[in-house]
Amino acid sequence: SQELTAEPIEEIRLPIPNFVREWAMHSFMADVSTYLAMKRAKEAIWGVITSAWNEFGPSGPDLVVAHSLGTVVAWDVFAKLGSALNGPTGLLMMGSPLYLNAVRTKMSANITDALDVENWIHIYDDGDLIAGGRGIAGHYAGVDDVEVENPAFPTSHDFAGYIRAAVKDDLIGRLLA
Repeated sequence: SQELTAEPIEEIRLPIPNFVREWAMHSFMADVSTYLAMKRAKEAIWGVITSAWNEFGPSGPDLVVAHSLGTVVAWDVFAKLGSALNGPTGLLMMGSPLYLNAVRTKMSANITDALDVENWIHIYDDGDLIAGGRGIAGHYAGVDDVEVENPAFPTSHDFAGYIRAAVKDDLIGRLLA
């Protein structure tokens, strides 16, 4: 009997064209579109955020972790409230669609302003369709982009995959230092 063997197949990742990114915003990011377009949705989300933030008391949390739509909400909260938040030490964003012009043009504050946070990291996987396979530092002052491997299939956008990568690379420790 002959033993079968197979050569490993090398993964190929292709660049994502801008028109596909914009289409994805409306097709796959209905939550982001809803948050940006519907005042009632935004008010409901802000109510939850305000309530959660107040649970920490006057000093606020030390670290804010946000994923996907959460990164849009977090940016909005930090941009609008700034130093009134009694700023956390760190902000970890994962798989953010904030690179998209379709998102940036609908944000309420000046999108290029630095946020009032000591340490800000955005992690992304180059295969993450929601994050466009790219960082956001080209659009925002003060953020460090870190490319990680998120093994979630097929989108590379899974929250758990991002958290594992952040822990493995000690990014949370870096944010709190």
